[in-house]
Amino acid sequence: MSFLAAPSGSDVFAEGRILKKGRTIAFGEASITDATGRLLAVGRATYLLLAPRA
Repeated sequence: MSFLAAPSGSDVFAEGRILKKGRTIAFGEASITDATGRLLAVGRATYLLLAPRA
């Protein structure tokens, strides 16, 4: 996560999405903006997908 700025008000909005998903690995990203649309933070993650236990 990279924090770029502080919010100018009390409302913040987060949006996340999966960039690519395979059988065992997924890549995602997220962005956080304030009410004026200013970018506050961005992040990327790699996820290991595990099958549920029987």
